[in-house]
Amino acid sequence: MKRLVVLGAGESGTGAAILAKDKGYEVLLSDSGSISPRYEQALRAEGIEFEQGGHSIERILAADEIVKSPGIPATAPVIRQAVQAGIPVISEIELAGRYLPATARTVCITGSNGKTTTTMLCCHLLRTAGIDASTAGNIGRSLALQVAREPHDVYVIELSSFQLDNMYDFRADVAVLMNITPDHLDRYDNRMEGYIAAKLRILQNQRPDDAFIHWADDPVVMAELAAGRAATPARDLVFTALDCPGAAAYASADGRLVLPGVLDMPLAELSLPGTHNLLNSMAAALAAHAAGAGADALRSGLATFAPVEHRLEPAGTVDGVEWINDSKATNVNSTFYALGAMTTPTRAHPRRQRQRQRLQRDTAPGPRQSQGHRSHGPAQREDRRLLQPRGPRSVHLLAPRRHRRLPQPRPSRRHRAPLPLLRQLRPLQKLRRPRPPLQASRSSPKTSIRSSPKPHKPYNSYNSYNSYKS
Repeated sequence: MKRLVVLGAGESGTGAAILAKDKGYEVLLSDSGSISPRYEQALRAEGIEFEQGGHSIERILAADEIVKSPGIPATAPVIRQAVQAGIPVISEIELAGRYLPATARTVCITGSNGKTTTTMLCCHLLRTAGIDASTAGNIGRSLALQVAREPHDVYVIELSSFQLDNMYDFRADVAVLMNITPDHLDRYDNRMEGYIAAKLRILQNQRPDDAFIHWADDPVVMAELAAGRAATPARDLVFTALDCPGAAAYASADGRLVLPGVLDMPLAELSLPGTHNLLNSMAAALAAHAAGAGADALRSGLATFAPVEHRLEPAGTVDGVEWINDSKATNVNSTFYALGAMTTPTRAHPRRQRQRQRLQRDTAPGPRQSQGHRSHGPAQREDRRLLQPRGPRSVHLLAPRRHRRLPQPRPSRRHRAPLPLLRQLRPLQKLRRPRPPLQASRSSPKTSIRSSPKPHKPYNSYNSYNSYKS
């Protein structure tokens, strides 16, 4: 019996452990932290041995194979020891791919931006066509768990670079590469080349009857294709927001989404706004069509798809101001495209405005405030109101979730310590200042004190700093 160790007890790790147990492996799941009660209950119900709060290195190094959670970097000590010991380290997707039914198809989607929306939209289009499809990978339920207990005809899999890193024999029937922009470079020694190579792993093992779908205007992807580093025998299907009849999907000059020979519909009928969502819709439509969806299902699905949670999601209207929830925009490009999708004057989240106001108050006197006075209470609130920029507005774009607590402005030097402590230290610092050297008078042989400061008065610690005069 082969011994398999699963590192990490999240969604992917628990699913991998269950699949491995069903396939006859001797399984040990090890997590250096605490396991969520939900996953712990599932492991106990399946009779899978697990440990938490640390790794048993001896047992891990005795495994025949290791399944690593995508959140564990290759530089982790336990991974380094396993690699040095010659133990294969794979991902949950790689393990699940070994046991996919021969009739099941995989649509794999990756990219720096847009992959979640494209994944869910593609699955929606397939379901609209009556195809048994399910999302997996970075969203939805673990692919390994679905292969073990909930089989489907088509799996639409969102793949991050972390998951692609440890995939070797897995093959995507349809590979979609949305775009490549700098992201997660800390996992790749701050080298863009490493991140690009991880994304291109989605093309490995493809066959001539498979499909490779990508954006024709992405400079990084096109450069890799021109250099031969993204070679694949699969069919090359490109999409673009420009009027390019030679593309597999494009936007015509008269405002229509065109998949030549498949679909022709007005852009106004698309349920998702913005140029970036137009690209997402094109990629999803091409992928769904390659997996078996027909033109009627594509048209209906593109018009009825609901926005994904936290991605340009309407959050309501208050006092004539429309609020848009785009808190999943975790990098500059995501925010750039979100702002570009707005058709009315747009303002940032008020928290970012307050950040700017604090910076203004620290650098220049504001209303009711001088260099030596800081307002408090109602006056401080009035300052904030007066400092708030005015102008037409109709849309608020919520700040990204992980960036809502922005770094505070660096305080001035005099505010780096508590005021009582400064009152004690400043007189002492003043006493320590070196006096200018004595200068001899040229007119008199006697030594006189020129340009020397007044003699220091002895500092009385009982007097306050404000009463101290040098």
